[in-house]
Amino acid sequence: MTSQRRPRLDGLLVGVALALFIAGCSNPNEVFSGVWQPVEDGEYIVIDGVPTLALGHFGREVAGVVYFNVPGGSLFRQPCACAFVDHLRYNADESTLEFESVCDGQPVAVLWNLELTDDPLTGETVLQADVRQADGLSVTDTITFRKVEDVVSDAQRACPPE
Repeated sequence: MTSQRRPRLDGLLVGVALALFIAGCSNPNEVFSGVWQPVEDGEYIVIDGVPTLALGHFGREVAGVVYFNVPGGSLFRQPCACAFVDHLRYNADESTLEFESVCDGQPVAVLWNLELTDDPLTGETVLQADVRQADGLSVTDTITFRKVEDVVSDAQRACPPE
């Protein structure tokens, strides 16, 4: 009787271990999904405004909108209130995302390099972004983003924002 119970117990333990492993792993097709805002409401050289990222996954594709707020307020910057994510390069293995944002009426595109990382102080997953102008200027803004919402609403997918 003992020999019959042992294989069942081993199988149960393997099943529980597998379930815990799967639950602990995040889906690589959803790691960038959500609304991301800067940890600090700072002044940026490359971006004239405070950016918010609204990103969503569609399988292994990422799409989204970048919003630009007036520093210290909730109003959107004019004439460029937002820009769609364009010319995307996504690497799930390295948790990196690169894209370009171009605003109507703005002469220079902005290149974004994003990397998911863990904040050493809080352990929270953050996006570390290096942002620069596409015209080759050496100036780079480094912005740390924190996820503030897991799901992007229909209104947040629009440009200009609703």
